[in-house]
Amino acid sequence: MYDLFNGGFSVIHKPTIGDAIKSLNANAEFTVADNVELLDTIVWHNNTTPIAKADIITKYNELVTAWENG
Repeated sequence: MYDLFNGGFSVIHKPTIGDAIKSLNANAEFTVADNVELLDTIVWHNNTTPIAKADIITKYNELVTAWENG
């Protein structure tokens, strides 16, 4: 579940890989296992431009840190 707060993006549950992808591209269409170690399993749909794994991991770590310090 997503919660828009003051024009920003916050997650009200522990972030997932999907949350990280959606925070980088809200219109992204994809399927992926919610496991950082399985990023090679991302399937991009409907001509979604793939996002670099390093960018996804960086955003995921940022979301988790923000959630933990919440």
